[in-house]
Amino acid sequence: MTRTQTKPEQAPLHSKRWLNSKELAALYDISDSTQSRWRKDGILPYSKIGKVIRYDRLAIDKMLEEHLVGVA
Repeated sequence: MTRTQTKPEQAPLHSKRWLNSKELAALYDISDSTQSRWRKDGILPYSKIGKVIRYDRLAIDKMLEEHLVGVA
């Protein structure tokens, strides 16, 4: 990239479909240690290619809705 070229703007997190661990933490306030534990326990849906883990924002929203606790 030359000095006259600019970096392409990144989409805001709330409009991105696939998130990395840092983006998931920033958007949903889920710490790295909690992400790891929830992945291990089968709670947190994710995709993994090699060592790269990505989270589908739509699947995360669905998971959170499924764990919604009603108010009595």
